Amino acid sequence: MSKQVPVAIGLIGLGRHGVRYARHLLTDIPTASLAAIAREHPDRSLPFPAPPDLPVFADASQMISDRRVQAIVAVTPPVLFPSICLAAARARKPLLVEKPIAVSASQGTAMVEAMRLASTPLMVAHTLRFDRALRGFRAYLPSVGALRSLAVTLTVPGRSRLPGNPGFLGRGPLLDLGVHVLDLVRWLTGAEVRQVLCRLDPADPSRMEETAEVELTLGTGCQCVLHVGWRGTERIGSATAEGDQGRATVDWRARTLAYTSLSGSIVQQSFDETATILETLEGFLTAVLKGTPMPVSALDALEAVRLVDACYESARRRRPLDV
Repeated sequence: MSKQVPVAIGLIGLGRHGVRYARHLLTDIPTASLAAIAREHPDRSLPFPAPPDLPVFADASQMISDRRVQAIVAVTPPVLFPSICLAAARARKPLLVEKPIAVSASQGTAMVEAMRLASTPLMVAHTLRFDRALRGFRAYLPSVGALRSLAVTLTVPGRSRLPGNPGFLGRGPLLDLGVHVLDLVRWLTGAEVRQVLCRLDPADPSRMEETAEVELTLGTGCQCVLHVGWRGTERIGSATAEGDQGRATVDWRARTLAYTSLSGSIVQQSFDETATILETLEGFLTAVLKGTPMPVSALDALEAVRLVDACYESARRRRPLDV
């Protein structure tokens, strides 16, 4: 049997997340090779050991069109994704972008359409879908019964941002973290959102929010309460689902899950840590090599951004908004 030739990946961006992608591509994935890098400052030394002849480009579109590159991974601020996506569509090269797919649904729609017309795969790195604790939580949801409520919290400590957060066009944690959580609601429940009510703090529309509280009504009638923010001193990632047969809680930071049935019996489970970026990359590459659907569809990622847009509009109008 002939050995599989690794997919030659062109990586765009070498920020905090980009370095993680690069390390995985260099050492952990036999089905891929890091063939080229595009970064803002190509003359700077690389922050990891790499082949001395690894091409480094200042122009992402030039790297995308390079014949040595077969597929693209973009780990940049989302404001840059539309131009990267159009270049990938022209070159007909599969593309994986970090989340969110775009800073607004209109930009995301143009990206999805460009890749569709080019018959070229597009995947978005909603990495929480690959977290083992969250996958365990999802597997327990049928035991909860008819879902009545779902609460999800995702916060990280406040961190310095450039004024106006230009990479997100001024949007804050509702886009940065909320897109993760809104995608989780649809992925966990399999239900669509029918109504949103969002409150931002600060509520002043001229200032970037630090926290967001979102209430969702699903098509099934389930009520969801979501909390995201850049405020506080610790990272929190947790969810609780309550149904007519029991209650399940997951803390994916601590990698623990607990289920309590109506009879009072309790099941507790712990999970190994997940290298979610690695599993995201492996899922992308498997789909590229086999010609199968991407494990996170571009349409699902687009729907999450549509819900973010609806949340911002609800906060602006200060009332519930039908989706």
